[in-house]
Amino acid sequence: MRRIWIPLVSALAIFCVGASKAPTVETINTINGPVTVSFSPKVNPNSLGVPLYPGAKIARGSEYTVKTDKGELAQVRVEATLTTKAPAGKVAEFYRKALKGWSRAPKEPEGETAFWKGEDHKVWIVTIAGKSGKPTSVEVRHSATYKEVVAEFPKREPGKRTRPRGLPRSV
Repeated sequence: MRRIWIPLVSALAIFCVGASKAPTVETINTINGPVTVSFSPKVNPNSLGVPLYPGAKIARGSEYTVKTDKGELAQVRVEATLTTKAPAGKVAEFYRKALKGWSRAPKEPEGETAFWKGEDHKVWIVTIAGKSGKPTSVEVRHSATYKEVVAEFPKREPGKRTRPRGLPRSV
């Protein structure tokens, strides 16, 4: 049996089920029992872990969770793009105050501001970008690992599929 750490499996699950426009649920067997991967193309604003800029709308995003067979949360990943008509400088100032104490990129491209924070196997990244006269976008990414899970895929038998669709052959 080959083993793959769940962050890789989670990324593959997003690749395999993430293209769908409807919520999906997949089960993956692990050496600790099955895990359930749930994917949704809609983002709950509370899942982002950061405040929304007043008046900003979620233009697109996705969210998925991995739960053990006992219902324990193993992983969460949320990504969203927010848009607002407010100037990028004003949006960046809002997040500077709201995310006080977060790290900043040492050199940011002109017109972009980035914040990040990591603690206890959780990471948040917020990037603000905008040009004069165009809508400002705020990219929010949040991921957390609460429990390590190892997935197993049996050795390949000739003529039989042994891994989920989309899984690279090099794994």
